[in-house]
This record gives sequence, structure tokens and C-alpha cells, in this order.
Amino acid sequence: MTRLDLSLHGVVPLDGRCGAVAAAHPIAARVGATILERGGNAVDAAVATAAALNVVEPFMSGLSGMGVAVIRIAETGRLHVLDFVPPVPEEFPPPGLRRRADLLVGARAVGIPGNLAGWDEAVRRFGTLSLGDLLAPAIGVANDGYELSAFAGGEFRAAAQTIAAKGEEFLGRWLRQFADSAGEVARPGTVLRQPALARTFQTIACDGPRTVYGGRVGQDMVALARRHGSTLSVADLEAYRPIWREPFIQNYRQLRIHVPPPPCEAFQFLLGLKLIERLPDERLIADEATWLHQLMGAIRLAAGERIRWNLPSADQLDRLFESSHLESLVARLCAEGIPEGPVEHALEPVSDLREQHTTSFSAVDRDGNAVCVTQSLGSPFGSGLVMHEHGICLTNLLAWGDLHPGDPKRLIARGPLALPIAPSVSVSSDGTILAMGTPGSYGIPQTQTQVIVQHIDRGVSIQQAISAPRFRLMDGRKVLVESRVPETVLAGLSAFGHDIERASDWTRLVGGVHAASVDRSGRAFDGGADPRRDGAVVFAQCSAATSMR
Repeated sequence: MTRLDLSLHGVVPLDGRCGAVAAAHPIAARVGATILERGGNAVDAAVATAAALNVVEPFMSGLSGMGVAVIRIAETGRLHVLDFVPPVPEEFPPPGLRRRADLLVGARAVGIPGNLAGWDEAVRRFGTLSLGDLLAPAIGVANDGYELSAFAGGEFRAAAQTIAAKGEEFLGRWLRQFADSAGEVARPGTVLRQPALARTFQTIACDGPRTVYGGRVGQDMVALARRHGSTLSVADLEAYRPIWREPFIQNYRQLRIHVPPPPCEAFQFLLGLKLIERLPDERLIADEATWLHQLMGAIRLAAGERIRWNLPSADQLDRLFESSHLESLVARLCAEGIPEGPVEHALEPVSDLREQHTTSFSAVDRDGNAVCVTQSLGSPFGSGLVMHEHGICLTNLLAWGDLHPGDPKRLIARGPLALPIAPSVSVSSDGTILAMGTPGSYGIPQTQTQVIVQHIDRGVSIQQAISAPRFRLMDGRKVLVESRVPETVLAGLSAFGHDIERASDWTRLVGGVHAASVDRSGRAFDGGADPRRDGAVVFAQCSAATSMR
């Protein structure tokens, strides 16, 4: 495996482009684009990007996390969903677990690692390069180091305080992985090197993922996690396999949008769009406050239906999108204005999860292959428990389930874990393919709805749609709104009855969207990166001799 040149090439001529990668860090996006330039396809690029994000965005995702990918394969024109959110461990629950908040203590919420298995499965079925080749750039970045941005430095500083509260061993292990050369918490400008993670990736490149799923690394993971209260077992690791699913599909205007089916909760995203599509035209071209009021109401209704119908069967999901049901919801929206109620989910909410940590990235190539991946660790650096000898952060994603006996998201041994993530691939009537996703917890379907409406109904570019001011609905009537929205509009929303809370001009609480697109010809690429993160879009520049394998 050779070290890839990760220098940013800047703007490239349109006729030299052969793909695009959008991700939450420029190094990761450059890694994916370099894979395209070396002859890989969009699946290869997405996996290499995922591994690089493990290095440069370790607080958001990593090989031990969980996620879902939506993949379009140009050769067949088919779309596939790869679900690598593992089930609840077989020995769950741990003794003495009574409240959902208890899952944030120790390592009780550590789940089965899914991301590495997902990366491997995607490459084995649809990739053109080996997993080892795709891990090579991440190995190089982990060994050579990278400079922490202000955004990342803030994450490190905040996480250090939270992890310190978990105990001396948690903090000590975390610092062995993420301290600067003086042993202090890494700050902006620090060049962070992660040789232990590089060695782990090198071992996986040579020996395959089984080193985690039952081999030495996995055995060390189980021993550490169980010492701190987890029910994770080696048997869980050995038994785990990602699942291929059929996408859930709905049309919105000229788009045909594909998202993961349940147990993923992405259907709220499409339900919100279907309600907006049925609103009278005059409500969508009204003044800004009225337009946002209608948009907020549709999204709030969709969230309420998602809560009501969580983990729906296929028949229940079909009924949810029947025309008669949609019309009844629109009538309710037009009559009530603000359908007050919950938009999160948990019957036993845990406020610590509001600052959840997830990442989403997209890749397209000139053949028309497209991939969108959303994956997560849960909270910052997951559980905060670090296998410093292997460079791996253990997740706390089981905290996204519930313990309430009447809740459909109740955590049951070997049962599904429903996460509010919604990677998407859309195909337009003109043949344009758009891969788009975002982090943001229960705000994910809210954010993606807003971006699609901006892009399609307001006709702005995908970057403009991502950069436009956004909002985040909270339970009741509360709405968090970016302060770039004019005061007159905020006053209008308040007059409609919304409980407006002003956020900063750019707040991460409304997500971090990354999107990439390619037209029917395979020659025109576009993309968007969220300025609320360290995001970047990098266009691959390929010579005429470069061929997709």
C-alpha cells in the first residue's frame, strides 16, 4: 500500500472532474477524491473517507461506531441500503439497570461495533479496491498527524471535562490517545498523531476485520467494556453481520428519494416532504414568516407521526403514506397552524444526549455511482472509554434506545436499535443524482427536509440550500432558530405562536449537511459542505486515461 498525496488541488476544470466527495473535514474529503483519481469508484471513496474521518474527526465516528449507507450502483440503476447498526448485545441488560440515564454511567451503553463491518461489506460487494488499500490514507494521516481546527479543539476541551467526571481511568485512557506532547488536552493548532490507531488499521489491512470481530482487538474491547459495566461479548462480535435492505422510496416534486427503511427512522424526512408537497401553493409563496410557519408545522406533524408509528411494519408504513392519511394531516396543519407536541422521542429523556455526535458524508463518480453514509459514536467520543493501546473509542449508542416497557424503542436483547439517521440518494427526473445526509439526532429529518425544500422549491444551489439559516424544533412549541433570520421574521413566527429561542448565527444543533451530485452525463458535478462544521467538498480530477474498474 502506498501513501496517497493528500494535498488539496483547489478548483479544477469542469471537464477534468470525475467525481466529488463531501465530508465534515477537508482531509477526509481529499482522501475520498484521491481514491477516485486513482481509479476507485464512489463506494471505494466513501469507505476511504469513513476511515479518514475516524482519524480527523474522532469525536464523531470511528470503526467501533454504527451507521447506515444508501448506495446507487450505475451498472444496474438499482439502489441498496446497507444497515450496519448492530442489534442489542445478547446479554443485555446489565444487572441493576433501572433508568435510561444509567446507560451514560460507565460503559453500559457500549454496543457491538458496526462501522468496520459495514465498510468491509460495502467494498466486498460493490468496491473495486481492497479494504487494505482504502485504509492506507487513514494510516498515513494517523501516523503523520494533522492540525486540530478551532472546531475540533472545542470538542476536545468540552469532552475532557465530561470524561473526567466519569473517573480517573476514563480520563487517563482518553489522554493517552488525545493529549498533546506535554500530556495536556490537545488544543487548536496541535498536531495530533495517533500511532495506535494506525497500527490497528494496519492490522486490519493485513488480517481483515476479524481481528475486531472475535480476534485479539475484539477480545481486548470486550474485556475493557465488561470491566466497566457493558454486556458486550466476544460471541456478539463473532455473530455480527451487516444487513442489506431495500430502500424506502417516495417522490417529492421531480425527485425520487431513497432512504433506509425501519428500524431506521428516516421515514420522518420523507413524510415531512409529502405534507409540504400537499400544502396550497399560496402558503408556500407567502411572506417569509408564513412560509417558515407552514414548514415548521409540517415537520412537527411528521415528527409526531414518527413517534406514534415508531418501528412500523411494512403495512403500517404504507398506510402512513396513503393519500387519505396525508390529506388528513394537511387539513389538520391548515386548521391548527402549530401541532404542539413532542419531536424527540424518549419517554425518559436524557438531556446529555442533546449534544450527540454523528457524521454524514457523500460521494459520487462519473459513472453515476453514488453513496451517502451517516454514522455515529453517540455522545462525544462515544462512551468516553478509549482503548488507547488500539486507538479505538467505544460508543454509547445503546443510550439511544429506551427502557420503558411500553416504548417500541425498548432495548431488548438481540433486538433492533432504531436510530434517527437518514442518509439519502435522490434521482431527479432529469437524471441528476444527489447524495445527501446530515448529523443532528432527532433534528436530522428536520434539517434534511429544510435543505431539500430550499434546493427544490426555492431553486437555489445545494451549497446555498445548506448555508441558508435553519431551525430546530424542540418539544412543545419551542423552536431554536439561527439568528441570521431577520428580526421581523422572528417576530412574525412568535405572533403565530411559536416559542422562539435565538441561537447563534451558525449553530451545530441544526446539523452538518454534506452532499454531492452528478448529472446524467457524468461530467457535471456539484456539492455542498456545511459551514457549521469543518466541512469541505473536493472534486476529483482525473486524466482521460483513468478508468473506473
